[in-house]
Amino acid sequence: MEGLGITYLGFSLEVALMLVGTSILLCISALVSGSEVAFFALTPKELSRMREGSNQRDKAILACLDDVEGLLATILVTNNLVNICIVILTSKVMDLLFVFNRFEFLFKTVLVTFLLLLFGEILPKVFSQNNRKDFARFAVYPIRFFRLVTYPLSYI
Repeated sequence: MEGLGITYLGFSLEVALMLVGTSILLCISALVSGSEVAFFALTPKELSRMREGSNQRDKAILACLDDVEGLLATILVTNNLVNICIVILTSKVMDLLFVFNRFEFLFKTVLVTFLLLLFGEILPKVFSQNNRKDFARFAVYPIRFFRLVTYPLSYI
């Protein structure tokens, strides 16, 4: 990679831990992004069946949808905070792994944008659109947790 002006510095435990943290955050980003589509793509027929049933996750979904603004604020605030953390961690990992003689900003920007768009936005939204009810059931409790955590920020 010397021809590109990049020098590899080597792998360390610190880099490994940061990559694990980044992967966890990317999964959270995917969960939150997918839940946005899943919750808001539920059909009136599906919502009606949920109201008639006794599934506790369905009741939690309906409770979330009773406050659409709060749900959307939670999703957006959580996703933005997580994505900011991903950008910071990825930048630090790149700094620990490589020395860029030129185009550092370009390499970092392309990598982070690719990761966030593909794994944090596009794939989860496509998957949740095709599996909206199951995805909403899977995501409802984490979304409720994120709502508690981000509540103060969601209403500023």
